[in-house]
Amino acid sequence: MTWKNLSALILVSASLLGLAGCGTEDVIPGNVIADNFGVTVELSWSTGGSALVAVREADLDLKLVAGDTIFSESRFANQFEQLRILGVDANGEYVARVVLAASAKPVDFTVTVRGVSNVNANVYRVTKTFADTDPDGTEQLAVVITKTAGQFTIRSGD
Repeated sequence: MTWKNLSALILVSASLLGLAGCGTEDVIPGNVIADNFGVTVELSWSTGGSALVAVREADLDLKLVAGDTIFSESRFANQFEQLRILGVDANGEYVARVVLAASAKPVDFTVTVRGVSNVNANVYRVTKTFADTDPDGTEQLAVVITKTAGQFTIRSGD
């Protein structure tokens, strides 16, 4: 290899390394969902058996609160619950609360937040429990979702 060829190889290698650093995208943290269409908030639960048994043995409801206002709520009987915060909805903080509507057994519930368009692979889940001694109407804070344009930052409601 001649000196001229070696110099050209070094120059090309250095240029490629420089370009590789310029084109990197920001890494999205695991608690952030980037989706211009919005997010879906899903509530499912278990009483120890199948999903079909769970919706017969317990009734849980899901609501999203923005400030002092109920933004949206899902109160179906005999099925799991689901709500959405759309990309066109106002920026701000949305609190997902789970309500124990009825159950005489302990209930493990999971709140899952995922992008509406499924472009982003991030999915956020939190699992909590209602005890069999909790009275009907008991609420638990599940997650807090902060919407800023098409970005949704989720944190557990502990």
